[in-house]
Amino acid sequence: MNSGHLLAGAGLWLLSAVLQAQTPPRAWRVVVLHPTDLYSRNIAQIDAGIRATFAQVSRRVELFPESLHLPQNAQNLSDVAEDLKRRHPAELVDLVIANSSYVDDFLNRYPNLWPGIPRVHLGTDISDTDRVFGPNATGLKVRIEMEATIDLAVRLQPNARNVVLVGGAYASDQHFLRVVKRHLAEKYPAIQVRSLDNLPYQRQLEELGKLPPDFIAMYLTLYQDSTGAYFDIAQLAREIAQASTAPIYYSQISGVGEGYVGCVCMEWERVGREAAVLALKVLQGQNPESIPVPPTVRGPTAVDWRQLNRWGISESNLPPGTRVLFRPRNIWSEYRWYVIGAMGVVLVQALLIAGLLFQRAKRRRAEADVRESESRFRTIADSAPVMIVICNAQSNCEWCNKAWLEFTGATLADSIGLSYDSHFHPDDRRSIRDASPGRPLEMRLRGRDGEYRWVLCTQTIRAGGDKGFIGSGIDISERKETEAALQKNRAEVAHLARLSLMGELLASISHELNQPLTSIRTNAEVAQILIGRENPDLEKIRECLADIVGDDYRASEIIVRLRGLAKRQTQKPVSLDIESLVVEVMRLVQSDALLHKVILSVQREDNLPLVHGDRIGLQQVLLNLLLNAVSAAQECPPPRRKVAVSVARAGASVQIDVRDWANGIRADKLSRLFEPFFTTKPDGLGMGLPICKNIIESHNGRLWAENNPDEGATFHFTLPISS
Repeated sequence: MNSGHLLAGAGLWLLSAVLQAQTPPRAWRVVVLHPTDLYSRNIAQIDAGIRATFAQVSRRVELFPESLHLPQNAQNLSDVAEDLKRRHPAELVDLVIANSSYVDDFLNRYPNLWPGIPRVHLGTDISDTDRVFGPNATGLKVRIEMEATIDLAVRLQPNARNVVLVGGAYASDQHFLRVVKRHLAEKYPAIQVRSLDNLPYQRQLEELGKLPPDFIAMYLTLYQDSTGAYFDIAQLAREIAQASTAPIYYSQISGVGEGYVGCVCMEWERVGREAAVLALKVLQGQNPESIPVPPTVRGPTAVDWRQLNRWGISESNLPPGTRVLFRPRNIWSEYRWYVIGAMGVVLVQALLIAGLLFQRAKRRRAEADVRESESRFRTIADSAPVMIVICNAQSNCEWCNKAWLEFTGATLADSIGLSYDSHFHPDDRRSIRDASPGRPLEMRLRGRDGEYRWVLCTQTIRAGGDKGFIGSGIDISERKETEAALQKNRAEVAHLARLSLMGELLASISHELNQPLTSIRTNAEVAQILIGRENPDLEKIRECLADIVGDDYRASEIIVRLRGLAKRQTQKPVSLDIESLVVEVMRLVQSDALLHKVILSVQREDNLPLVHGDRIGLQQVLLNLLLNAVSAAQECPPPRRKVAVSVARAGASVQIDVRDWANGIRADKLSRLFEPFFTTKPDGLGMGLPICKNIIESHNGRLWAENNPDEGATFHFTLPISS
């Protein structure tokens, strides 16, 4: 090989190295598998800790949080495994983070899900001493402080001689029951212990409602009761706390604030950060089995100040370093600048109101002056600020006042004998000839500059029996311009209201758009991998492309619905299919309802007639009512988190009802709901319902609200049937 070949080879090698140095490495793909609902407080804190740690490294990390929605039967778990394998192929996954021993059991049951992929475990209870992380895995163990929480309860209630345990029949439920019973028997032999795990869930609630206030109650876990029914333990927490007539404790920080006295709790965000540190070591090439397991640290003690006062528990019994939550604070010292800001806002509002009252009084004085002028100058026509023309039976001018002459720029001599309608716009002359006496007409009159201006004209039959009439006119050009500006402002307010509604939907719409976009990206990456193989599987590639097309249609449909609602201009009233309009709005609200765990439903009559209206305006009305109902329902217990829409014919109209099962509307506020600036929401402006009422009334319909006989409230509105 000669020197030229050597130089060329070295140049190619150098160019390849430069290109590789400029190409950023692909993102690490990490699947985080949780046992229960992704929106629970504990899992949200774990997720926040993981994301905060990954955000500190230069290489991008893509997280894919998933839930097993435990507990589930074997068939459902098999379906979950297949779905995870389809959406997260092993060749696209660099690491799996498994939250809890339940997820570990699931991964061991389905070894072909992600074979050879390293794992990092978190949330494995230290009391499960026999569990090991296995090959190609590392992790950290936590301590669910059941025993420490019992110690806290006995310390706060030193005279208590009875402990009642709320638990279930699931394997993990029984494990924690054994741990707590053993601890009580060894450390507090004089205390009588009763476990309710052999009772159905509703019976356990009834037994809690019979406890004396000097008992201690504790909620452990309840994934499954004695009847075999499965539950989400986080969703049961509030019901159990509300049912207890004795002080009750729970080992999770999420219970402090839901009615529980306190706990020794785990800092889940810290657990997420420590797990993410282990994950980064594995992603950077370290052998998982060589990474030492971090030591387990006990969590802090936290209590609810309100529950201490409710049960008469002295704060002197609290362990040192206890976090006392929900203690009332001095408003001025804690929120001084907020108070000053609020006072400033109130002052500005007071000044605005004073200005409006002054303008109103000024306008009223002006109106009174106008009425006085009309009365005073009725007999002095030539000095009147109104254009006056006296015409004969042939509609020819016999006399006109100074205002008419100044407006038209003509002289009195030139005006006499001219036809009354000669100065009016040609398109308005027929209306003048056909006008009824005394009926005001808005017409265009040519001014001295040759431009037509709007004039409000009235024709009055002349007194004395003579044929002819007296025509009077007032220049209303400025009023017409003001009305046009007012109409434009109303349209802007309605448009801003729609944008406000879209702002409320932003989080859920972003989530809804993220799903098809993520699926498009995943299918595209899988297709790239398949195409790169020696014998590509064309059928699987077709499936990926079909999924991409379907997800693209889904994303496009979401964007089209949002663009239609966000249009600034209103549409001309047309005949509408009210069923399709309701379905479109329900789709917009569906994501927001799912985010807040509110169930939406709709009932429609068959063969509903068309209605006449503006589609965007009616969408705004229904969207506003639905979001209000979802907002009211999300604060209720799960069985009452429902919103129903019904559409039915009501005589010559179609009636739409939006019902919720929340707490209803107070009687003193029900009659004021549609007043401008009146609101029942802490952060409301009080303009949504007045705008809705204005839109419905402009359609010759009616909007009203009433409380239901049992629970919640219903908003009704009617729309006339299209002729």
